[in-house]
Amino acid sequence: MLLPRCISKGHKTTVTLSHINSDLHTNGIHALTYLDEYIVEGTRIFLDEYLVYPGWPKLEHNALIEYSNLNDITLRYTAVDEQKVCSHPGEN
Repeated sequence: MLLPRCISKGHKTTVTLSHINSDLHTNGIHALTYLDEYIVEGTRIFLDEYLVYPGWPKLEHNALIEYSNLNDITLRYTAVDEQKVCSHPGEN
């Protein structure tokens, strides 16, 4: 995983755009959880292979929904096409 090499825990920064190519639920939730302290309102989270991918409801989609539920985050989808989604934590 590249995240620990790019951002060390406790580093004072925010993530405004995150492109997560995890394919799997476990990798996706791990990446989102690692980035949690850096995600702020307005952060764009780009997931490829989000839709129209065999088993997609159990993969990246499930990781994003689980992450948002665990952190009481309302997602706002700003772009969706056949396989990609860009969403960000927004106001209720």
